[in-house]
Amino acid sequence: MQIISCSALILNKAGDQVLISRRSENRRTAPGLWEVIGGRLEHGEEPETCLRRELHEELQVSPISPVLQNVYSCLSEANGEPVHLVSLVYTCRVGGTPVPNPREIAELRWVGPADLGGLSFAANCRQRVEDYFRSRRPAPAYAPFHAFLDHWHGVRMVTLELLSRFSDADLGFRLVPQWRTTGELFYHIGGHQHFVARGVLQRRWHDLPGEPDEPDMASTASSVAGLREWLTYTDQKLQEWAEAADAACLTDLRPDNPWHEGIRGWLLLQHPYQDELHHRGQLYAIARVLGKEPPIAFAEEYPAYWSPRKGQ
Repeated sequence: MQIISCSALILNKAGDQVLISRRSENRRTAPGLWEVIGGRLEHGEEPETCLRRELHEELQVSPISPVLQNVYSCLSEANGEPVHLVSLVYTCRVGGTPVPNPREIAELRWVGPADLGGLSFAANCRQRVEDYFRSRRPAPAYAPFHAFLDHWHGVRMVTLELLSRFSDADLGFRLVPQWRTTGELFYHIGGHQHFVARGVLQRRWHDLPGEPDEPDMASTASSVAGLREWLTYTDQKLQEWAEAADAACLTDLRPDNPWHEGIRGWLLLQHPYQDELHHRGQLYAIARVLGKEPPIAFAEEYPAYWSPRKGQ
């Protein structure tokens, strides 16, 4: 036997809540369980006609602009006989105020994604509601945070490779008189990352550098070994702080930082990432002026980094 049903995910104005009903205790099947509102398609009946009839019978309302959301198919059993259940699920809003039919419905409730945990649903009804809320989640505009950090680590690997092409004597060179020295550019890359990561992920903002974990720029910027240690340290601290941070650090607006009031945390972290690429371009130019052969610019060209990540 095959049974076809039509049901409605009735939405509020914002679309972030669904109206569900609890079956009355005198129902023959699944008494007291929660479900989406709907019923069986009668022979020769159009699905949307069935939807309108069921909503009128159970809630005394009419659907507005119903849209087919999903089709579910499963095998079950009724009275010892196998049954093929096909359910057409629509999303819609309704005109008027729902008035439940007391013979069918004991209670109505508006629910969001966080409200479903403690409710007992009739067969497959929870999945229908959850699938709707899942469909509303926008595709991420950026890579997941862990992938972003991993990529930044690859960028840092190339920056360290570029640093190895310079000697201590090269670090005092200025491509343009008003610019930072070569060593100061390398120091700034680590300092910018450190300052912003500490602020976003640990909520520790400071108007000026000078924390105990920040070396003196003048001495560090004149030593290739000192800069390598600094750039490695700041990359490690970013990973460490990210592991311990809560998700709100990335999504909250950050009015507490002294640079860009009201920008979300993940946007602030994009700033030093982009800044590293920007200054590395300057450092590539300096390397060529000094007769150095800069490394390949993309971490994908380094098997130790790229091979385990290829295809992920």
